[in-house]
Amino acid sequence: MNKNKIILKKLEKFLQNHSEFKEEYEIVYLLAEIRKIIENDKTKYETLRFYCCWVLHSRLSYNSKAKFLSGKFDKFIDFAKSKKEIQRDLINGQKDFFKLNDLNFELNEFLKNYKLPMDFLEGNKWYKFCKLFLENIMECQIDFNLNTKSCRISKFSVEKASQDYYYLFYLSNGVRIPKIGIKFKKFIKK
Repeated sequence: MNKNKIILKKLEKFLQNHSEFKEEYEIVYLLAEIRKIIENDKTKYETLRFYCCWVLHSRLSYNSKAKFLSGKFDKFIDFAKSKKEIQRDLINGQKDFFKLNDLNFELNEFLKNYKLPMDFLEGNKWYKFCKLFLENIMECQIDFNLNTKSCRISKFSVEKASQDYYYLFYLSNGVRIPKIGIKFKKFIKK
């Protein structure tokens, strides 16, 4: 049996026993196993790969991750605009990212493609998954300050205030734009 088949069998058993996630380590295990399967295909599941890497590292500074974020956000960052205008442009331009819909979509595609259980992708189960995921990635700052000059973002992280989660963007020109709320609670599957 090849490596991917072994991993997929383990994932199938894990997901059958975890239709709802209760602990952070369950999220980490799921995304680590998924990453093992998708790591060699650089053209598929690019967003899912980004999230898998984010959950597995205490600090991300790779050029490939800078390129990914640059591709997502740079076109919405105009240094001639105010911080508030940049914040608005980012929110309007990447709604799915700020609602974690892009993560849900690629997880859905991956699980469908490999015929794995997908119960946790909807409703309150998805809310719990997102909350555990965000709790984990708060420990990991993305820092491109030294590695790339082409990315308009130098640092990127998640923070929690009260019960809400926010993205923090630090731009390569030294400006930090206002926090952007992560709105995963209102996810509705299409």
